[in-house]
Amino acid sequence: MANTKTVVTNTDSQLHVDYQSKNLLRGNNEFSNGDVTASGSDVTITQGEVMGRISATGKLIPLAHGASDGSQYPAGLAYLGINQTKTITDGTIKTIELVYQGRVDASLINFGTASTLDDVVGGRTVRDWLRDIGLVLIDPQELTKFANS
Repeated sequence: MANTKTVVTNTDSQLHVDYQSKNLLRGNNEFSNGDVTASGSDVTITQGEVMGRISATGKLIPLAHGASDGSQYPAGLAYLGINQTKTITDGTIKTIELVYQGRVDASLINFGTASTLDDVVGGRTVRDWLRDIGLVLIDPQELTKFANS
């Protein structure tokens, strides 16, 4: 899933605007630092990637649905700021920011595998796990609606 969205706005042939919204964060966000570990091979993390936490070590890794070490449950989203990707080489540990609360653009959430927000982990969807830790998933279309006067 790309980290950008292109929106085209037409206003009765008066104006045509193309712009890109790249911001995963939509407000009231809280962060924590977390260590990401790479063991066995390099790990590349993208902006907004769902991260899991290994229970025994407390280290973060990209969400691993088939795991049984705690990393199958979402702990938050990787926030890499201006750097949209980060590669952790095998055998090293890097610290990243983890968004664990607040409003986020649901269309910019990434998965390192073929996962989706509707995949079931531990009897619940990833979407539900993210909501339970404090993330409010915003549909970008929701931001374009206007109230009727």
